[in-house]
Amino acid sequence: HITSIAPLTPMQLVVWVSDLPAEYKIPVFSSLLTVAGFIIAFHTATINWKQQMSAQLKAAVAGDIEEFFNEVSRLTRNTKLYAELLIETVDQIRQDGGDNETVFAIRYILSKTPEFIASRERLSFLSVEVYRILGKNSVVLSSIWGAINRLKEANDALENISQAMWIRVPYLHAEDPNIIDSFLGQIDLDECRNFIKSCNDNYNFINGLTGSIRGQLLSPVIGF
Repeated sequence: HITSIAPLTPMQLVVWVSDLPAEYKIPVFSSLLTVAGFIIAFHTATINWKQQMSAQLKAAVAGDIEEFFNEVSRLTRNTKLYAELLIETVDQIRQDGGDNETVFAIRYILSKTPEFIASRERLSFLSVEVYRILGKNSVVLSSIWGAINRLKEANDALENISQAMWIRVPYLHAEDPNIIDSFLGQIDLDECRNFIKSCNDNYNFINGLTGSIRGQLLSPVIGF
């Protein structure tokens, strides 16, 4: 366009090469093979590097999700066991009345109450922190069909558990002379049952959803 010199067309280039002496054709074709080989090798290496980095990112995201929801599962299981213990003790008192064994059971519950409160506070924190997991890994998750929607469903299920876990716990002195009556007055069985039901309804659901997400993320590495 600038020099008014027209370049050779592909056909003219073929004719030009065919007219070259043999000693020139060999270097020309050798150079073409070298350039073509370099392009193919560079392209293949780039694809392999991208696939490797993608697999590493997906494996890292799968690890984050597994670590996070493993802790959620452990805390959910522990808090549920505490609520079940409250119900069992109240039912035992109402059926058999109070005795030394009942007092021992109540004192055991009192010793477990700080652990329950700590687990509940941690679970409350994780119910908010879960959205950071979603935001942090949204780029990778968006490359997996349905992964973001399933993680949001798992988040909603965790939210249901966190809303139901604020049950009343006994605040008593272990040597309270009226420890049985005081214990009965501080426990709301409906709250405990509602919390246990929420755990039963959402626990396996959360594990199933997050397990399927991890499976999809790791499938490029592990295979079917």
